[in-house]
Amino acid sequence: MQSNSTLSLEHFENWHEGAIGYMALKLVRTPKDSIPEKQTKTREEYYIACLREEANDSKFTDWERSFIISLARQMASKKQCSPKQKEILLRLWKK
Repeated sequence: MQSNSTLSLEHFENWHEGAIGYMALKLVRTPKDSIPEKQTKTREEYYIACLREEANDSKFTDWERSFIISLARQMASKKQCSPKQKEILLRLWKK
């Protein structure tokens, strides 16, 4: 029975070494162009993400909740906020 445990451990160690080697080789062979750069969020995207989490808070009116959800959908489709939307968003953020 001990030999089966040893075989399993040896098998795992061989697999683990092979997997690490494969991942390292893949990283070396991957062209830099195919690695996506870290995307940074705009201030508005950050505000919306935070406000969306607390949209059901009683401090917001029904209209404000709808505005937050609508603006989150708009930004998810890669559309920018208008100056008026930014103004309202900042007011809600400070609330």
